[in-house]
Amino acid sequence: MQVTNRHSNRFQPVLTHLEGRALPNAAIATHGTKLDITCDDAGSMVQIRDNGKGNVTAVVKSASGVITMAGSGITDVAVHGKAGNDTIDFRTTGNLVTALNLHEDLGAGNDYSFTDLYRGVSGVPLNIDIDGGSGADTVLANFGTINNSKVNVHAALGDGADSCNIILFNGVSGNSTVNLNVAGQSGPDRVDYNLMGKIDAAASLNIHADNTVGANDRLIVRYRGELDGKLTVDADKAASLYGVQALFALDAASTGTLTTVVRDGNGEFGSTLQVIDHTDGPKVTILDRLENILTEAPGTKLTTFDPAAI
Repeated sequence: MQVTNRHSNRFQPVLTHLEGRALPNAAIATHGTKLDITCDDAGSMVQIRDNGKGNVTAVVKSASGVITMAGSGITDVAVHGKAGNDTIDFRTTGNLVTALNLHEDLGAGNDYSFTDLYRGVSGVPLNIDIDGGSGADTVLANFGTINNSKVNVHAALGDGADSCNIILFNGVSGNSTVNLNVAGQSGPDRVDYNLMGKIDAAASLNIHADNTVGANDRLIVRYRGELDGKLTVDADKAASLYGVQALFALDAASTGTLTTVVRDGNGEFGSTLQVIDHTDGPKVTILDRLENILTEAPGTKLTTFDPAAI
């Protein structure tokens, strides 16, 4: 009799060691005059307070807990958002009189960035750089009085349906220069500029929005105040599908110039506007959302120009 060995085909479970799935901890560190903040991948809430003189405190709430740090003599603040839905809240608690560079890399996720300088900027340079990354992001920035300062704001909104709202409450005074630049990038974005207050004779406010041809963004610009210096609105293919919606209410005493340039990918349209009648109330004019021209209103003088010459 022949005996045949039979091997069992039964399943035998085996334990396999997997890599740990713990999320990297959030962190705050100071490197000389720089405060560096890193979020975790689950989404973090970041609160930053600057007294305007370089004394900065930061609190980060994340899945790994709550961490805080304070630094003095800080002139650079960097936030690295990583993945997750992050909230970054930066505010000054006093007039900014120390130079500041603020950089926010929001990373992936539906992020919220709020920057509040309502207490003013005086006599120092301020640079704000926001990189939206992927996701539907919201960017809000408020400014109070800007006096004798150079202010640069650049926001690259990234992928997704993003929104950006920049508000100037008290104009631009002294010999200040303010540059506000928003790049919509991909996705249906909405960009709002709400500008109020006097722009002094030696001051300038420059608004720039850019995107690609056929961008389905909505760009809205509103200004009301006494314009004695220079106000420039430059739309480079931003909102080329829907057009630019802009309303300018210049106080009757205005002696400065408003310059607009719209590039829709097919041509360039430009004009300058000055108040010539200094009686009665504000002189209201609009940047036509379909015709790409500045519409002349009573009490104003409109001229066309070659945009390449500026």
